[in-house]
Amino acid sequence: MLTIVTTCKGRLSYLKQSLPTMIGTGLPVVVVDYDCPDGTRHYVEEHFAGVKVVAIEGRDNFNLAQARNLGAAEVTTDFIGFFDCDVLIGETFLDELRGIALAEDSFYVAGNCDLHGQCIVAKSAFDEVGGYDEAIAGWGGEDGDFYYRLQAIGCLRQALAPGVVSTLGHTDHERIKYTGGGDLLQSHRQNVAYAMMRRDIERLAPGGPLHLDERRKLRDLVIEGFAAAKKSGRPYVIEWQLPRELDDVDYLLDGTTGYSLGRVMRYEISRVPPALPIRLLSAIREGRILSAIRRRIRALLSRRAVNSPNAEP
Repeated sequence: MLTIVTTCKGRLSYLKQSLPTMIGTGLPVVVVDYDCPDGTRHYVEEHFAGVKVVAIEGRDNFNLAQARNLGAAEVTTDFIGFFDCDVLIGETFLDELRGIALAEDSFYVAGNCDLHGQCIVAKSAFDEVGGYDEAIAGWGGEDGDFYYRLQAIGCLRQALAPGVVSTLGHTDHERIKYTGGGDLLQSHRQNVAYAMMRRDIERLAPGGPLHLDERRKLRDLVIEGFAAAKKSGRPYVIEWQLPRELDDVDYLLDGTTGYSLGRVMRYEISRVPPALPIRLLSAIREGRILSAIRRRIRALLSRRAVNSPNAEP
């Protein structure tokens, strides 16, 4: 029915806690070792022979989108459950699946904040939208973009019941340690801006979705634009040339057009940092302050559990 896909790079201590809860469901599990420096592949193969391991080498920076796509390629069931290696599957997980009766025209998200990226989706819908966008690097944005594209093909967003899954606490430093994306907030902003532009361009450009090389080029332009706007304090304009459709041009009597038409998408990036009171109100309204406090507490408790003499290897 459903295969659980999880990925790991430098998070083996968390996987040791989460993997047993995934296996405990009785569902197939795929673990993607994305050039993990902790030897995730060897640990899983030694302790959990029934788990499928996908080992990727030669990757300095962790790309969650690519890691999840590689894991999904090994799935043969009708549905895929994407859960990070710092996410625990609760005892009510299977009851929840039976209760909601998974449908191919829906996808199911675990929650907001720390759980926003945890989802269940039909393999057919995943394949139809092309999976996660591997041009999104650094930290954040790949999940929201994936959900937008699922909704664009008619999939309904559904919420899993609270408590079905939960997260192990960790710091923001651990969150971005291997992403190569620098500052967490900056990386997220760049990825979200890129994804919005890409979806906009793909709606207007003939020929369907942009190729991966084109997407990477667009993201590079976005990063350049953010850096330039920050340095100069002035808006930075990104231009993207759309292919010209000859069918839209009327020919003259001599068989020529006498003119040419071009279509250019223009995007303006402006750095307008919000005032401190607005930032605080936004953080409170979105629950980010309480979420950060909870993460800190869970991280401290997790470290104590791992460092305890009674902790399992």
